[in-house]
Amino acid sequence: MRYLAIAGVGGSTFAFLFATVGLVMDIPYFKVWYYCWAWWSLIIGAQSWLCLSGKNSLLYENPKRFFALAAVSIPFWVFFEIVNFRLLNWRYVGLPESLSVRWAGYTLGYATVLPAIETAAAFLRGYSLSLSLPSFAMGFLKTLGKCPRPFLGLLGIFLFMM
Repeated sequence: MRYLAIAGVGGSTFAFLFATVGLVMDIPYFKVWYYCWAWWSLIIGAQSWLCLSGKNSLLYENPKRFFALAAVSIPFWVFFEIVNFRLLNWRYVGLPESLSVRWAGYTLGYATVLPAIETAAAFLRGYSLSLSLPSFAMGFLKTLGKCPRPFLGLLGIFLFMM
């Protein structure tokens, strides 16, 4: 596993630099896909670094749970996109015209939200940068499974936006 983590740090660093150079050189592909390159390389690099440092790394200790978290992240962020239809706080510019390519980008991008939060929390816990920072993402998943109250709260927010 150590070799895989070393490859994760090196590969993610290379991917981030490669994408950044592509963006700076104004290559259209990287203008559209830079977000995914940047966030996934950060998440994989940080998880790999945690593993190499002997800290808890969800990606290496429980990959099924890590990818489940990425899958749950998609509908989690879609909720905020639905709210944004009403608020119009942000918009996306320079999206591909092809609907299938655009939806692939949405999927890969939205899948980064909860893994990034979990990675940041693991980093803070692992390096004692907080006294007791709970794992927000896993706590959110456990809460969702136990009671309908979060759904009622979200419904109330949604109805308020109408």
